[in-house]
Amino acid sequence: MLRKTRTLAWIFLLLGFCQVANGQDNFSVSYPDATAVPDLLNVCGAPDTVRVRVAAAGVQPGARTQISVIAELFAGVELVELLPGTSAGVTLTDATDPNRPGFALPDLALGEFVDLEMRLRATCAYLDTLDQNDALMVFDRYALIYQLDGQTLTETDATAEYRDAVVAPFFTLDVTTPAAALVPGDGFQQTILVSNTALVGTADSVRYEQEVGAGLSIQNIALDNGSPNSSNLVFTKTATALGDTLIALTLPADQDLTLLIDATVAQCNA
Repeated sequence: MLRKTRTLAWIFLLLGFCQVANGQDNFSVSYPDATAVPDLLNVCGAPDTVRVRVAAAGVQPGARTQISVIAELFAGVELVELLPGTSAGVTLTDATDPNRPGFALPDLALGEFVDLEMRLRATCAYLDTLDQNDALMVFDRYALIYQLDGQTLTETDATAEYRDAVVAPFFTLDVTTPAAALVPGDGFQQTILVSNTALVGTADSVRYEQEVGAGLSIQNIALDNGSPNSSNLVFTKTATALGDTLIALTLPADQDLTLLIDATVAQCNA
């Protein structure tokens, strides 16, 4: 009985070894040099150019053929475009989901490689991902399906981590309101300083929203440009279910801004 148990154990180990050795390490995925790594992915902003190298690796001598790959990008990162001029032989086959684009690669003999040069962007959803778990490592996975020695094999490889390349703006508000007591019919001006305190992250524009109670009426919103004449801004008013008013407008965000909000006290809340 002991001999039979040992024999079965050896068969199990041999089968397990064959399964691991059979096509599990026939590629490598990497950034070939420092210029290829994402270096400035501005959340909600401009894309960055990256270059990923897929190389035929391992010990199997046969050519890897009929290679297709799905780039499983980090949540919130999307493909903008494949740069065909520097991605010789690579075809974008599926752009339905820009977070999981599909590509077809040329056949690769052992030691050969192909580069995928792409423009990637970090969408606003990137921040939602890190809000759920700020300890996440940021990297991409590349799932490959290919033919080798007449077999269809699969393999998934990951890039190096690039969290330091992702930057985001961070806005703060400094509100100044007159302290004097007001009665219905009185007008006053509220000053709001909008500042981006991030060291690197920028934004092209900012959506500003302010909910005001039923006792106030917003008359005008202007941008203080440092001169006697401020620039009036276009804004919308939307009634809420509770009877308040939602004020909304779009601001340029290339510098700190000072908003001048003119309001009138319509009624005093009990």
